Amino acid sequence: MQTGKITALYVRFSYDDGIDAESGSIEHQKSLLKSYAESNGFTNLSYYADDGYTGTNFNRPDFQRMLSDINKGLVSTVIVKDMSRLGRNYLMVGQYVEMEFPKHNVRFIAISDNVDSAKGMNDLLPINNLMNEWYSRDISKKVRAMIRQKGNSGQSISSKLPYGYYNTPEDKQNWLIDESAAKIVREIFDLYLNQSFGMYQIAQILKAKEVPRPTYHRRLAKGLKVEADDLCVWSASVVRGILQHREYVGDTVNFRTEITSYKNKKVIHNDDDKLRIFPNTHPAIIDRETFQRVQDKIEKEIRHTRNVHSYLFADQLYCMDCHSRMHGRQCYLKGKRSLPAYECSTYRKSKGCCFHGVPEMYLQAEVLAKIQDVLTFAKSNPTVFKQNIHKALAEQSDGSKAVMKEELEKAQK
Repeated sequence: MQTGKITALYVRFSYDDGIDAESGSIEHQKSLLKSYAESNGFTNLSYYADDGYTGTNFNRPDFQRMLSDINKGLVSTVIVKDMSRLGRNYLMVGQYVEMEFPKHNVRFIAISDNVDSAKGMNDLLPINNLMNEWYSRDISKKVRAMIRQKGNSGQSISSKLPYGYYNTPEDKQNWLIDESAAKIVREIFDLYLNQSFGMYQIAQILKAKEVPRPTYHRRLAKGLKVEADDLCVWSASVVRGILQHREYVGDTVNFRTEITSYKNKKVIHNDDDKLRIFPNTHPAIIDRETFQRVQDKIEKEIRHTRNVHSYLFADQLYCMDCHSRMHGRQCYLKGKRSLPAYECSTYRKSKGCCFHGVPEMYLQAEVLAKIQDVLTFAKSNPTVFKQNIHKALAEQSDGSKAVMKEELEKAQK
């Protein structure tokens, strides 16, 4: 029976899913969910929509907002079009459907897959989730292969053109010079090379001249209205990026970065030996001699690097509520003492969840104590310790075999 709590209607759409844009659109999903909810007596409807987010990414703004409302006890039911709209990660979807939602007494309904937790979960649900993940992995492989083929053929695979260039929707491979921005690029090279201004000083000069930042320049060039406090606030890192962009001499540079996995989307910057460079593919803004002189000057600069802390548990800690990674950061205690710690990335980006933080020194103490306990036991009871290890490995192997056998039997049925 419907309570005064929210009935969450969650919709998600991404072209990466390979579904028909019209039938899978946000508006079509909203209409379908509204019709189902009203015909089945659900009230107090609230939409949560993520447009343009892939199913392997669970840090979607409205998905995190829905989880926040669930944690606050505001939601009684979650309704989606099908399981793939919730996500395409087998483990994460299972975590939410079989653990998180029941923990908060939230009913879950996937219309097209005939899933309703109030009527009992379908035994084939894990298999469906696994198929959704395989589909996402297959799409990722095809997209990667297409990008690899395109990049090796000399076509630009950059999603965003360098500041100073533009293209047309009809031919995105035809780079044209944006003269207003190209003038600023040439000025940056001149200020650095011939007038000996530093990168920070150049950024301040551009700010004083009220030159829009590259990001906002693109929007203004498209005729979009921009209202931002940092419209003309340049940084030294942006200036450095422009000075080191080889595209300004007319070359196409592909494979600067790559993504480690279709799941975590972590970007890795490739070494020079992995780059593919194709010369003279578009008009040059800077001549090659000037560009090389700038690179030589940057190489000779004396840099005073800060003593950056190396976080021992980086990429190992996850938030117990939203399952996002906990990133390292410096906390400042009384007396302005800096202390390495870890904080939930979702909370840190103000995208939901609540504050979770733990100082690194406490983690070190706990892990060290556990290691010492194991070593003490191993030294005092080597035979028993060896037996326990063999037993644990055997149980783990038997458990994995049992799970695979059970899923195989379900799939065959």
